[in-house]
Amino acid sequence: MLFISVLSQNNSVDTLFKKLHIHPQEDSIRSELLTDVAYFFRESNNLLTIKYLDEAKRIGAKYNTTGFVGGRNLDLGETYTTMGNSQKAMECFLEAEKIFIKNNNTKQIVKTYSDLTLLYLKLNNVTKAKEYISKACKYIDEKKPNFQLCIVYSTMGDAFMQEGLYDSSIFYLNKIIDIAPKIPDSEYFKDAAESNIGLIYKKQKKYNQAIDIFNRTLSDQQVMNDPYNEAVVRNNLGSTYSEMKEYSKAQFNFDSSISICKAIGIEFLLIENYKNLAGLYERSGDKALELKYLKQYHALNDSINSRDNQNQLNQLERNYFEDAKEKLLTTQKEKSKRSSLIAFFTGLLALSILYFYYRSRKKSALLNTQKLEIEKQNVELEKLNHTKDKLFRVIGHDLRNPLVSLSAYLDKTSQPDNKQESSLTLKNETTKALQDSIGLLDNLLTWASSQLHNEEVTKRNIILDDLIDDVCISLKSQAQLKQIQFNIDIKEDANNIISNAEMLAIIFRNILTNAIKFSHPGQTIYISSRLNNHSLLCQIRDEGVGMNAIELKNLLEGKMNISMGTSHEKGSGLGISIVKDLADKLKVNWEIDSEENKGSTFTLYFDI
Repeated sequence: MLFISVLSQNNSVDTLFKKLHIHPQEDSIRSELLTDVAYFFRESNNLLTIKYLDEAKRIGAKYNTTGFVGGRNLDLGETYTTMGNSQKAMECFLEAEKIFIKNNNTKQIVKTYSDLTLLYLKLNNVTKAKEYISKACKYIDEKKPNFQLCIVYSTMGDAFMQEGLYDSSIFYLNKIIDIAPKIPDSEYFKDAAESNIGLIYKKQKKYNQAIDIFNRTLSDQQVMNDPYNEAVVRNNLGSTYSEMKEYSKAQFNFDSSISICKAIGIEFLLIENYKNLAGLYERSGDKALELKYLKQYHALNDSINSRDNQNQLNQLERNYFEDAKEKLLTTQKEKSKRSSLIAFFTGLLALSILYFYYRSRKKSALLNTQKLEIEKQNVELEKLNHTKDKLFRVIGHDLRNPLVSLSAYLDKTSQPDNKQESSLTLKNETTKALQDSIGLLDNLLTWASSQLHNEEVTKRNIILDDLIDDVCISLKSQAQLKQIQFNIDIKEDANNIISNAEMLAIIFRNILTNAIKFSHPGQTIYISSRLNNHSLLCQIRDEGVGMNAIELKNLLEGKMNISMGTSHEKGSGLGISIVKDLADKLKVNWEIDSEENKGSTFTLYFDI
């Protein structure tokens, strides 16, 4: 059936291209055909979608109504939103808003404000999202159920859910469930609202109610015609069953979601499935399968990060050569213009002297400007070279050592005369070497990304104990090798912060990794939080080897401080650099107190 569907789609797009070929003149018909072609590529190729929508919009501005142009702006904004290009999406939506307000097109005005609301929710800007919800509400009548009312209620439910106001979110989602059956072609809103309520029930640990809703959604054939929807619902079911410790049902739904993700290429959801499966087997106590899915999670995540880094480097290279080409053309034009002027003023000696004096001063100013630009570029290139040298040094030395150790351990385990106790020791050493390598790769990629990117940090409300639990689970195997326990004491009134969850998780993971590294086997690492004046303090304290005054001074001055752990773990020295870089980006103050042979305490200060 899938094969027949693909053939049908190919015939459809072939027909559209034939019509374009026999209708080459620019008019309203061609703009409509280009829009149909763009819609065909909408689910598979964003770049082609944008190409044909731009062409349709350009022709439509000449031969179609303004409503047609506004509609193409909405299509372009939604496509750019899918690609993650928020700036271009915003430009298209605001252009559409001007057109629809001018034409008093109420239906499209509400649609535009809803799209802007969803865009700001993706950017974690709930305040701005609510502003556009309020604008949309001015154009609807709640006493007259219609398609636009469903859109507004849906975006309001999303906004309250993202803000953590679950009762308000459920209130608006239930409104959709009530009115959608009365409105033609609005069944999707009802099913989407029920699915979102299921997610809220899961967050509130009302598992049976969540499962009932997810199963109802799966039974709706119209919704499940889109395999992406099924993959999402299966993932939600799997994570719910996992939290209920019904592991076989969880495994079945995760496997189903993974199969769909691989078939249609949804990488971000595939990563989520691997992470959830690792958590499932951590709960069930199956360390082998937990390690398997953690490796798959990190491998796919590293692959995506590497791709992003390579794209960034390629873009930097393209920008450099384009700038160089532009400067060369500018210089050639300057030389040509100067020669013509000299020939024209040959007979006027006095004027020529004045002219050359004027041009000499102008040229000097231009050369000074170009010199400053070249010096600025040299500084940037030197910075990139310095970053590259660090990367190669760590890859060539620090990453090679644990891999060589891992190879040696594997050779020993293959020898037939190894006793059981010796094999167990080698297994533990092999596991430790592998974890060292994975940890170093994570730090290396994170540090490189922080050096190459200068993106704006998005922040949202974070439940501190949930974030710390996730980080501790990811480090549990590493801690168990040294029989180290985590003692977590997060105060109820010191459990909410505004920050970036991904960057903060990296900070905690590096601090805890160092604490494990320098703790003696059998010791405890204490994690706590409390309020202090206008700050929330989060402390991580170990009872390990600590540092003397000189070592602490070097660390605070940013000097690479590479030392062996209590079980001969070797670090690259990148961990503390990553903590400092990310803390600076998050504007989080921090300090370290340490005493030799008595341990260290790392304190983070969050504004409240």
